[in-house]
Amino acid sequence: MRGLTPAEQEAFLHKVRNSNRSLGDSSSGDIFDEMTFQTIETKLAKLSEEENFNSKNRYRLQRTKLDYADKKRMPIDESKLKDVLRN
Repeated sequence: MRGLTPAEQEAFLHKVRNSNRSLGDSSSGDIFDEMTFQTIETKLAKLSEEENFNSKNRYRLQRTKLDYADKKRMPIDESKLKDVLRN
């Protein structure tokens, strides 16, 4: 099934869905998911959504808390540490 081109996969899916025969309810869904790589796409979509959620929360933390924090009490960044030690 995976050896088919995308156009051939579409044609096959169309034929199976529109024919009077069915492959069985539970197995047909798994076959279609595997053939169209939907399981991989859903995993990637979930990962992407988690990353976007984390970046949004990091931005919100930065804007609500860290922008108003006392800079003297904040940890020193590695690049700033080199400048501090030079001077």
